[in-house]
Amino acid sequence: MARRKSDAAEVEVNCVSERVAREMAAGARQRFGAAIGLSTTGYAEPSPSEGIKHPFAYFAIDVDGNVTSGKLEAPGLARVAMQQHITEQVMDKLVMLLGE
Repeated sequence: MARRKSDAAEVEVNCVSERVAREMAAGARQRFGAAIGLSTTGYAEPSPSEGIKHPFAYFAIDVDGNVTSGKLEAPGLARVAMQQHITEQVMDKLVMLLGE
């Protein structure tokens, strides 16, 4: 597990957070000079060592600097089904954002 210092104290992070998803989407958009950046980070299956009982993922969609993000959960799905579910959900959200 990586360690990152905060202003108040040293805290442990493992790169699975909404903040990380937002930073990845913005970084991808900026790095490639794109209008849109997408990212996901999460657990596609339970991870007892991390205390994760059910799969979930954080996502972010950055469209020209306007970021939409959140958490998606799907208890009971197997690894590949979870990955497919998250991909479909994020793409559906992108289509909705682009239609606005």
